[in-house]
Amino acid sequence: ALRQIKEDLPETFYGQLPKLPADWVNNVYDHVTEGEPIQGSGLTAYTVPRVTALAYAFLQHEDCQVDTTRLRRYLTGYQQVTPLTMGEIWALPIMLRLALLEVLANAAGNLVHLPSLEQPSPLVFITTEALRPEEVVARSIPSLRILDSQSWPEFFEEVSLVHKILCTDPVGIYPQMDFDTRNRYREVIEELALAIDESEVGVAQTALRMAGDVYEPGQATNGQHEHTNGATQNHDAVARETVQVPREGHVGYYLVDDGREALERAVGYRPAGLLWLRRQILRHPTITYLGSAALLTLAILLLALWYAEAAGGGPWMLVLVTLLVLVPASTVALNVLNTLFTRILPPHVLPKLDFSEGVPAEARTMVVVPALLSQQQDVDSLCSQLELHYLRCADRRVVTTQSANQDEILPNPITFALLTDYGDAPEEEMPEDHALIEAATAAITALNEKYVERPFYLFHRHRLWNESEGVWMGWERKRGKLQELNRLLRGADDTS
Repeated sequence: ALRQIKEDLPETFYGQLPKLPADWVNNVYDHVTEGEPIQGSGLTAYTVPRVTALAYAFLQHEDCQVDTTRLRRYLTGYQQVTPLTMGEIWALPIMLRLALLEVLANAAGNLVHLPSLEQPSPLVFITTEALRPEEVVARSIPSLRILDSQSWPEFFEEVSLVHKILCTDPVGIYPQMDFDTRNRYREVIEELALAIDESEVGVAQTALRMAGDVYEPGQATNGQHEHTNGATQNHDAVARETVQVPREGHVGYYLVDDGREALERAVGYRPAGLLWLRRQILRHPTITYLGSAALLTLAILLLALWYAEAAGGGPWMLVLVTLLVLVPASTVALNVLNTLFTRILPPHVLPKLDFSEGVPAEARTMVVVPALLSQQQDVDSLCSQLELHYLRCADRRVVTTQSANQDEILPNPITFALLTDYGDAPEEEMPEDHALIEAATAAITALNEKYVERPFYLFHRHRLWNESEGVWMGWERKRGKLQELNRLLRGADDTS
């Protein structure tokens, strides 16, 4: 437990936790010592984090028994008066563990009459003054086990006011994101609030207000219904409704995207130091990279020329040195710059939706295998590959509903399709074409009969004349297949 506390509570993090004022500390002294100072306690003004006092107060109220449901209600009630920072909520289990270890050590010492090397914190006396030492020991050990078994990320989101504010995201995307993405959004709010000495709740509300100014829930009616029909499917086509909403209506646009600077201006934050440098590099990436490479190469080259001239080299020697050093100098410069830029510019992690419990209907996905059909073996190989993709998919769910005394199979959220062309040919249609498409259609139909969800599709294009190649072929080959499929799914009726 002590090792875990040391790992989870670095000094920088501890130093950022809000501290209690001196008068609160003095009241603790007076309560325990009746006005007499305690030597060696280390408890001085502005050294007690507020979350530490909360942890001890909770243990005192619960007689050293930790119950996460009661802890959740305790924090919710406290935040109705004073909001806690996100750092304090994350630190609470650490402080509870530390407080339990302190009261446990003090009680164990009292049981065996072991002299203490230093005076325990007055908070320990207040927490355990109503309990016998053996009661403290009996209750603290199970409480430590409870702290170890609790899912604290889930607990954090249940009590965090910032999380609750962001959950009212106008477009409703934030609650659907995975934990890492939500946590990244919250870290930006924490960073801004700490820099401008403003409450995290205030920064979150500003971001939410800016998103709400662009989009209000229910205002977008720019939805359209699209239908996709599988070429080899016998069942009815599936209707999909897509609602177009502005990306500026998502609170994340102002936290991790192009709206970040607008949010910073709104809350009065001015970037400086490394953050300012990063933004300048990203604003002018080409000029920055090529200019830095040229300057560094020139500096290395001038250094070599200076050394050659100092060694007595003449004009021809300097020309020779330039020719010999130029390529190595540019290589060294590029290696140095690549190393620097990878350290200065962190990777840009894309926000992610949480599909851990399956892909929802509104995020239905199609996995496609672009390919050419030139012989029967191609059909067999491609269909086998498509079936393996399906079997490897973790979200193969069959959902049924009772309708008119029959089980109705709902569409699988992930479908699989072959996206095929004929091979290049001197004519638009070749004699073997019909047999190939019949074989592919039969193979896809067989797969759909094998699996009840019927998740397999076949999309096939006819040849178009390519003037530059002088042959009949699928338009733009692989790229063209993907582009035309996207257009088809969006309602186009003029694809090949």
